[in-house]
Amino acid sequence: MIGCPTMKKTIIAAAVLLDAVVLVHLAGSVVAALVFVVFVAAFLLPACALVLRLPHLRAMPPDLRLTAASVLVLVLVVPWFFVRKLFPFAPAFADVVACVILIGAAAKFGAVSATIEELGPALSRSRFVVSIVLPLLFALAWLGYGVPAGKDVLFHGLFGTYRGKLLGTFGCMATQSFHETKNINCGEGGALVINDPSLVERAEIIREKGTNRSRFFRGQVDKYTWVDIGSSYLPSDMLAAYLAGQLEKAEVIQAKRRRVWERYAAALPEWAKSHGVRMPVVPDHCEQPYHMFYLLFQCLDDRQEAMAWLRQHDIHAVFHYLPLNASMMGARFDAREGDCPVAEEVSDRLLRLPFYNGLQEHDQDRVIETLLSWRR
Repeated sequence: MIGCPTMKKTIIAAAVLLDAVVLVHLAGSVVAALVFVVFVAAFLLPACALVLRLPHLRAMPPDLRLTAASVLVLVLVVPWFFVRKLFPFAPAFADVVACVILIGAAAKFGAVSATIEELGPALSRSRFVVSIVLPLLFALAWLGYGVPAGKDVLFHGLFGTYRGKLLGTFGCMATQSFHETKNINCGEGGALVINDPSLVERAEIIREKGTNRSRFFRGQVDKYTWVDIGSSYLPSDMLAAYLAGQLEKAEVIQAKRRRVWERYAAALPEWAKSHGVRMPVVPDHCEQPYHMFYLLFQCLDDRQEAMAWLRQHDIHAVFHYLPLNASMMGARFDAREGDCPVAEEVSDRLLRLPFYNGLQEHDQDRVIETLLSWRR
């Protein structure tokens, strides 16, 4: 017969393994699960330590305090994370601020160390709570915060890769724009890339005005009818043909864009260094889509001055899009200017140089020469 201590160790080991399996499953990968562990250490544990010091909880037996505090923290925290999943660009900075505040408060009041010292015997005695209840309760928080991304936005990333994996293949879906400003375009258009086969049929229905017309054409039903929401998302035959011709020549188009990008990259480093201008950085593990070539100036005034200088020489260089948190729609989701200081600062400093498939070398040389003559 297995002795009691051995049985306890076996149960605890099995519980830890179960926790790990559940967490990895919810997170979608081992790396994501490790990120969540860091999140727990930085946010939920300090919060739990503070909650444990509430007067009403202090009157409870130590074993019950652990469970009650964990449940209370999740009741307070999880709704916020569900809101964050519904509105992905809702103030993400609040997570960081919350972590800093909680850790600072826990450190200031000695909640973490005092609570651990006070509950030390209970933690040792209540291995079931520590190894099973708490990890599973914390894992539930992942449902509201860290579930795998459902959609991968691919507006400018067609043909780009990250560590050998094509952009647009990380989530269960990806959106691709074929707007006139993109490498491959049809004026106005786009695509929904579906990486999860279980979503294909409903996507067809939504595209076909909410009907199962595609199933009818495949002979899967004897007649088609309205079955779901939908609209007319199909491009015209003319736009589709225009797009198909470019997709067939995608390698040629990308080669032209790569040549333009590399000529800028070869001609401007010394000038950029002397003027404190940052050029694009492409990590070794990434393959870029050659969508644009930008310059990052030291301040807004420098960017504006350089842009005006190029305009004086009939060269059209533009800034990039404004941060979404500063937009009218962003304001409707309670976003404000100052919520994303890095994005806002970069938006003020960034300048895009002329970059398109048919840019000739002599035209690009004129852009480079004009830029080199700025403040010379």
